[in-house]
Amino acid sequence: PGSAPRVPLGSPARALCAGGDQTCALQADGGITCWGADLAPHALPSLPGVTSLTCGGHKPDGLLGSVEHHVCAVAGGRVSCLGSSGNGQGGASTSVLTGWSPVSIGGTVDVTVVEVSAGGAHTCARTREGEVFCWGDARYGQLGPASSSSTSPTPLRVAVGPASALASGLLHSCAVVGGEVSCWGDARTGQVGMVSPTPLGVTAVPLPPLLAGNVATVATGLFHTCAVATDGSVRCWGSDGFGELGDGAVCTPASDGSGLPVCGDTALAGVPMFLASAVATGERFTCAIRRDAPEGTVWCWGSNAQFRLGDGNTRGAPRSAPVPVTVLP
Repeated sequence: PGSAPRVPLGSPARALCAGGDQTCALQADGGITCWGADLAPHALPSLPGVTSLTCGGHKPDGLLGSVEHHVCAVAGGRVSCLGSSGNGQGGASTSVLTGWSPVSIGGTVDVTVVEVSAGGAHTCARTREGEVFCWGDARYGQLGPASSSSTSPTPLRVAVGPASALASGLLHSCAVVGGEVSCWGDARTGQVGMVSPTPLGVTAVPLPPLLAGNVATVATGLFHTCAVATDGSVRCWGSDGFGELGDGAVCTPASDGSGLPVCGDTALAGVPMFLASAVATGERFTCAIRRDAPEGTVWCWGSNAQFRLGDGNTRGAPRSAPVPVTVLP
C-alpha cells in the first residue's frame, strides 16, 4: 500500500466508529456517512444532535458467514439504533431496523445517556450518573448476570459503576470505575481479566500497582482488551496469538474445542517505552496515538492481515511490538 484513499464526505468528520467491516463518520454538519461491507459511502437517515456514535458487527453463521451490522447513537441524551437487530442489539425485536429506532433505557424518560458502545451483537450505554445498561445477545454473558435468556432487546442494568468510560468488544464489555477496570462476558481468552471456560459476570481486572486507580480509558477488541492510564502508559490483556498485546511476545494458541484460539494472558502486558493519548482495538490488532515523541503519530501492533497495521509491509506479517503507521500523510 502507498497512501490511504480519501473517503468523500459532505463536511469534515468529527468522530468515527468502526465495527465488523463497516466504518461510519459523524460529520460537522450533523450528517452520518458509512462505508465498507461492500457498499460505497452512503448517508444514514438524519438524526439531529448526535453526541456519541458507535458501530457493531458480527457473523451469525460463524467465520464463513456474512457480517450483520448495527449503528447506535446518542442524541439529546437518548439512544437510537438502526441496522441489524436479530439478537435485540438495536433495542427492538425487529430483525432489521431501516430507520433510527429509539431505545428505552431504564424504562423511564428521565435517564440521560452520555455514551453508547456497540459490540458484536450487543450494545451498552452509560448514563450521566454512571449507570450501565446493556441489551442484545446474552449467550456469552454480554449483558451481565441480570440476563436469564439468550437475548434481550430490553436494556438490562449491569451491576457496575458509577462508570466514567465504557467499551464493548465482540463478546464482552468493560467499564472504567474509579480508575479501575471491570469487565464481563466471554472469558475464554482472558479478555475480562481472568480466563474461564464459561462467561463471567462483572469481574475486577487485577491491575498492577502503578495502574490501579489511574485508568482513564479502556478499549475492547475481538478477544483482547487494552487500557490507557492517566500518565499515558498502556496495558493489554487477553488473546495474544498475533502479538496484539504489544509486549513483544506471541503465545501459541491451543484449542478448547470451540474452534476459537485459546491464548489467554492475564498478566496485563505492558507496551514498553510507549505513552498514548488514545488506543483502539480491532480484530487481533491494536492501534494508538502517541503522546510522547513523536507526538501525534499513530502506531499499531498485532495481526497485519489485510494490511491492518498500515506499516507498508506487503506480506502482512504480524507485529508483536508497536510499529509506526506509514500510510498516513
